[in-house]
Amino acid sequence: MLNRGRGLLVNIVGIFLIFGLWALGAMLLRSPALPSPIAVLKHFRGAFWPTLVCHLFASLRRILLAVGLSSLFALPLGILLGRNPFWQHWGAPIVYMLYPIPKVAFLPLIFLWLGLGDSAKIFLMGLILFFQTFVAAMDAAGDIEPRLIDSLISLGASNLDIYVHGIIPAVLPRVFTALRLGTGTALAVLFFAENFATRWGIGFFILDSWMRVDYRSMYGGILALALLGVALFGAIDLIERRVCRWRYTEDV
Repeated sequence: MLNRGRGLLVNIVGIFLIFGLWALGAMLLRSPALPSPIAVLKHFRGAFWPTLVCHLFASLRRILLAVGLSSLFALPLGILLGRNPFWQHWGAPIVYMLYPIPKVAFLPLIFLWLGLGDSAKIFLMGLILFFQTFVAAMDAAGDIEPRLIDSLISLGASNLDIYVHGIIPAVLPRVFTALRLGTGTALAVLFFAENFATRWGIGFFILDSWMRVDYRSMYGGILALALLGVALFGAIDLIERRVCRWRYTEDV
């Protein structure tokens, strides 16, 4: 509880520091291009707010679909290659060749194959998350101590028991770390992808506000995007604490 309280205090101080620097910059610059945080927060109360919520939900839906679909394929495939030397021998070089390539480089091909709609945007983010999750699962599965597997076998565990009670719990912590990293990158790519052939999404909202010289809405959209990222990271942390309970013990 003590560590959790300290973490909350640090977060609160960090938020006040960011808003304080923002307010100081607005006061010194005195430019419409940098409205004060109070002006932006007041702007939330108008008709701007319902529109922003619709854009946020459009982006959130794309992110959740990308996370769900990529994890559905990346986790089992990563474990398979990590635990099977034959498949790892043939599959790992292909993965490591594609992994360093910026996934935005595939954008023209994705648009060519899937069009300019939601499918292309979800696929692009899913591609980023897939490689992050896949490599983490494969490396974690390959690093499992043989003694752990031998102990389960000696207790009479079946192959299914070994995966459910041994391999998957050992892999999940590293997978959640990869999900955090991948989600941050996917949010950055989402902003870029939502400026193609769509009128809904937080990326479109921010750029459209900038083009209309509506700086309060633009900063409100940036703030909303930051809050979306915080909410997603918080959700990942919460799920990890539920799924990987053995990693978290309360300090007395």
